[in-house]
This record gives sequence, C-alpha cells and structure tokens, in this order.
Amino acid sequence: PGEVRNGTLLKEITGDYNEQVTEFNQEAFEAAKRPLNRYNGVILADSVGLGKSYVGAPLVQRYTSSRDEVLIIAPKRLEPMWMGELLDAESGVFPTEANKTFISFAELSMLSEQEIQRLRSVDMILIDEAHKLRNTQTQRYAKLQSIGRVGKLFVLLTATPIHNSVRDVDNLIKVFADDADFDIELDGKPPSGIFRAYDRLSSDEERSEADRGRLEELQALIESIMREVMISRDRKHIVENYDDIT
Repeated sequence: PGEVRNGTLLKEITGDYNEQVTEFNQEAFEAAKRPLNRYNGVILADSVGLGKSYVGAPLVQRYTSSRDEVLIIAPKRLEPMWMGELLDAESGVFPTEANKTFISFAELSMLSEQEIQRLRSVDMILIDEAHKLRNTQTQRYAKLQSIGRVGKLFVLLTATPIHNSVRDVDNLIKVFADDADFDIELDGKPPSGIFRAYDRLSSDEERSEADRGRLEELQALIESIMREVMISRDRKHIVENYDDIT
C-alpha cells in the first residue's frame, strides 16, 4: 500500500462521490482496503494538502451502513467538516448513513467508564490528526485502548506519523494491530522489537560499520511493516506520477 501504483488496484471508486476524488486518492482508497481487511486498520499518511480526508470519508461510506455506528476522533475545530461537509447523510460530499459520534482528543482523554462502555459497540473509528496518539503514556491513548478493537475497523489520518522516533509509527500501528497480526517475513523478529532496535542503534552517535549495516537491514524491515498498513506519498511523488494534481 505504501507505493499504491504497484500491484493490482481498481482504478475507479464507484458511487456518487466518484467525481469528487482525484486519481491518486482513488488509488489510495483501493489500496486501503487490503490493510483494513487484513489488519482491521490503515494509516493514511500522505503529505499535507493531498486530500487524506477525501480517502478517509469514502472509506467510512464504503465500510458502514445505516445499522452501524462510526466514532470520529479529531481536534474540535474539525467537527463541522466531518459531521457536516463530508459525512452528513443529506448534504455531505460523501453522504454516510451510519450513526456518527464525534469527540475531540480532549474529550477522549476525559471519557468516563460509562462512556467508554457505550463506545465499545461502535463499528468503525476514524481518527484525524492521529499523530496525537504517538505517545502511549497519555490518557487519550489509554482511553482509546479501553474502547478496544474487537469488531472495529480503524482509519488513521496523519501527515506526520514520525515526530520523535520511528517508534511513533509502532505506537500508531498498535492502535489497531498487535505484533502477532503480522505474518510477513521479518527475520523472525516482532515488529515492535524491530522498531526498538532501530531506535536504539540510530541514537548512537558512534556507530561501527556493522552497526551501519544493521541499521540498513532494520530500515528495510520497517519499510516492509509500513507497506502493510500505511499509505504515504509526498507531493513530489504525486506530481511525477499523476496528471490531475493541482
């Protein structure tokens, strides 16, 4: 999914929102189906301004019905966009019939046990500006973990999945998937161990030639993990590969 032009991808998003999405977002929409089906989650990490919401919104529409409930977690300032402009059943660009609940990250941090119990029944969770969950030691991360993963799909949107270290990515992946969920070849090592080892070695100022070689091996393994669950393209890639970028 990281390089969405490679592999077999449907070229069209069908439905009433087809004309609203450019080609590169149509392909991201199709590529996102694989991690959603395999890992119950996907991280949409295209650069700023490339329309991640125009991938996340049709995914919500595609994977939910009027019988489902969607929890949207985002900064409070984005509530009108997600609850109105994009997903409103009557007037939204991507009309969505599912019941929708919006909470801000501040509200997530303060959820009561009763509120957590109610939200455990939601069918899909969309998190905009998901980089706010890079730190596992926060109340917001703990509350999200308490809501749980069982029976849920996750769509995470962020232009900056890495801030302090590559372990930020591991923490985002752990929102929806455990090490045991990855059955790809990783030299017999768990994903979390790979992220930790890279973080430790890369922070050493004095590295031997063997350390540099090991870092390259770990980087390749991390890229394999990220390709499983993340779609990440920058503007340069889009300009070079697509005709309809503006």
